[in-house]
Amino acid sequence: MKKLETEVQKYKRVAFMLLKAFPLLDRAYKALSGWKAKLLSQAGRTVLINSTLSAFPCYQMQCFEFPKGTLDEFDRIQRDFWWDKENPKKAYYPKAWDAIRMPKISGGVGIRNPHNVNLSLLTKLGWRMLNNPNDLWIRILKGKYFPRNNPLHKNRDYEISLIWHSIRKGLDIVKENYIWEVGDGRNINISLDNWIPGVSHLQNLNDNELKFFSDLIDQNGCWDNNKIDVSFTPDVACKIKSIYINGDSQDRIRWRGTKNGEFSSKSVYRILSNTGDNGDKCWQKNMAFRSTA
Repeated sequence: MKKLETEVQKYKRVAFMLLKAFPLLDRAYKALSGWKAKLLSQAGRTVLINSTLSAFPCYQMQCFEFPKGTLDEFDRIQRDFWWDKENPKKAYYPKAWDAIRMPKISGGVGIRNPHNVNLSLLTKLGWRMLNNPNDLWIRILKGKYFPRNNPLHKNRDYEISLIWHSIRKGLDIVKENYIWEVGDGRNINISLDNWIPGVSHLQNLNDNELKFFSDLIDQNGCWDNNKIDVSFTPDVACKIKSIYINGDSQDRIRWRGTKNGEFSSKSVYRILSNTGDNGDKCWQKNMAFRSTA
């Protein structure tokens, strides 16, 4: 059965390449064929790449994980056009391409990395799955792949659906960058979810009967200090007791990549590009000019 599923997955990827990837690459070639890189400055090429070439695959990237070879080819088209490689007299590349396409705040020119764009859009799809569980497409996937579990937790291993396989790539990034905002605690799994600031998944709990966050709250809606002290180490217990309990609201999942906890694809791309919120401060300084008067 496993071998059959692997073969089905392989042929689906081949069909995806023929129906989706190759036409997009052909459009990219045709879009740049009418432009001569030597007639444009590098600033003009940057604008053309970001406004035209990078926009072609975005629609399909929101649902599918593109093959690595296809994304590499998109990146090669961008790189060759930006460096004007059709003109051999200008074969001079003073800086690595990875440094060139870094965000502007980090000293690059802001050309998008197709691999990171694809993953950031898939992460957005995974985030929608977690926050809109009543949507029809989510209920269909839930019935097949995680009927009794949270999509963030371990689910069935087989992945015949290419869409579900792609969404799981986005969910893997969500797992590393989310945290629960505590409400009544009924949806938070103590050992499988991220809910303690600065602490990842809890393991080796002293009390195996504890499952949900609400099990740590007494009848008065306050912390059960005795249970917490017995079940957790002193440093973890101290962090748990510092969490505010709002029993009148429901638990909410929050994104750690932004200051306000709201999700954005831009923040995912920044995380995947290994650039923080601040970047190089020299690009953010307000320069004071002397007055000649």
